[in-house]
Amino acid sequence: MDFFKRFLPNYLGSGRNAQSPNGLTEKDAAPVTPENMATADRTLQLRSPDNNHNYDNDTIMMESQRNADVQNTLNVHNANQQVNVQISNVSSVHLGSSINVNVGGTVSSEKKIRNAIEKKFNKKTRTIDTMMKSRAEPSHKMLDTVATHLGSGWKQVMRHLEFSEGQISQSELDNQVHGTKEIIYQLLLDWVNNADDEIRTLGYLTSILWNCGHRECVYRMRQTWREELDSQKS
Repeated sequence: MDFFKRFLPNYLGSGRNAQSPNGLTEKDAAPVTPENMATADRTLQLRSPDNNHNYDNDTIMMESQRNADVQNTLNVHNANQQVNVQISNVSSVHLGSSINVNVGGTVSSEKKIRNAIEKKFNKKTRTIDTMMKSRAEPSHKMLDTVATHLGSGWKQVMRHLEFSEGQISQSELDNQVHGTKEIIYQLLLDWVNNADDEIRTLGYLTSILWNCGHRECVYRMRQTWREELDSQKS
């Protein structure tokens, strides 16, 4: 027993003295947390008496720094991971903001305006009925009014005026530089100059336009016809 009492203090004292030159005392140790537990275990392994390798302080610090860098890299990677959410047995799920645009009033207003215009032009007035019965030859001003307001579907009107497809195409080639209005005007002028006396009348032209659905154009003709009547009276 005396031998062990003398031996153990000397052995423990020599162990403390062997560790003191390296400056690794209890004061130098950092608290062990879950984040640096791997680093602490690695450091203990390096300092184990059973380890055949000799490590100095710089080597231990480099090992600790490397482990810290790996931990930081793993933290960033985890932060960038996406989160998947699975929703079951739920109806009417909406993610994100909602924008509601109510356009019902605008559509309704446009439809009302269109219906009002169609109703206005579908009404055959006394003046239009008188124009349909007129045997007078259309004036150049009247032809210009028709060419201005006829618009799409003008080829159908020309076919009713007994123009052939070749005549219509030729007029398009001759007047395409001046536009559709000039093409229509030249065809109407040709009709007035070459058609039979029975059909080259204001009444015949007005009836064709009305029956083909170009009733707004007929209303424009009515205004021109009134102006011509007023100019004849004055």
